[in-house]
Amino acid sequence: MKPLEVLVIGAGPAGLSAAVRLLERGGARVRVRVVHLQDVLGGKAASWRDEHGAVVEHGWHMMVGFYENLFALMRRAGIERSQALASMQGESHCYEPADGRIHTMSSAGGRLAVAERFTRYDGLPFVDRANFARVMAEAFAIAGSGEPLRAHDDVCFDTWCVERGLRRHVTRYSIFRFLRLAYFNFPEQISAYHVLQTLAHTSTSDDAELFACRGPYTEMVWNPIGAYLERLGARIEPRVAVTDWVYEGDRIVGVRAGAALPTGPLTAPPVSRSVRACSASWTRWPPRPPACGTAAWTCWPGTASAGRCTHRS
Repeated sequence: MKPLEVLVIGAGPAGLSAAVRLLERGGARVRVRVVHLQDVLGGKAASWRDEHGAVVEHGWHMMVGFYENLFALMRRAGIERSQALASMQGESHCYEPADGRIHTMSSAGGRLAVAERFTRYDGLPFVDRANFARVMAEAFAIAGSGEPLRAHDDVCFDTWCVERGLRRHVTRYSIFRFLRLAYFNFPEQISAYHVLQTLAHTSTSDDAELFACRGPYTEMVWNPIGAYLERLGARIEPRVAVTDWVYEGDRIVGVRAGAALPTGPLTAPPVSRSVRACSASWTRWPPRPPACGTAAWTCWPGTASAGRCTHRS
């Protein structure tokens, strides 16, 4: 029987874990191809070295104790957790420009204890602290209520809090921004669902424990997982920017993609030329590579799954 062909778009934690799971469970029945935009593995959790050899991190990356699926993937890839990660020992340190001090938050004792510490956080003026504590108490209560949290996935956490009475300027304090910077490695907005789901998962000290990588994330975590993925039989291709779906009726049958310009780990957008190429694996456009780099466009016909694979721990 011909193997099922699967295209995974993105080589961050979600894409890599999805590709691994497909091959671990499907074996020879599937053929997996992973394409990603950057020169390095890891997506938004990537790292690389600049021209001087200094490590550059794509954001502030932490792992949390309830990341059981990721820790299990690391073990299967041969990564010794204690050598790759260092525990924050149950403490997080938050600098507040408003008072010029560093404030320490403890995750010991589980969700209720942490919620109570939010109410006593002394990095805010009293009125703002009381306002912040009331809204966060409501967030912790909803997270622990057992109600379906998906209903909160259509609004960002900042707006969710403001709608519940949080003063808008409080979203600029470090303690508020910490929620997405620490747990989600992402400086922009995230949905309220993700924050509430995280609060729901951090019910014990072990679940809420934060870990920092002992070195560059890509070198210590994502590259070994990528190597494991290749041993399973996957093909990983960097500098590929997927630009469009190819349809037959309302069914996706392939994707159109361009080779991103080789401008470094964070690559530029693809050259703005496109051809439909459903009859060949790779089609070059234009015939001769331009001075700025080769612009290759491709369509994978007959792809069984052409979409962004998502995975939540």
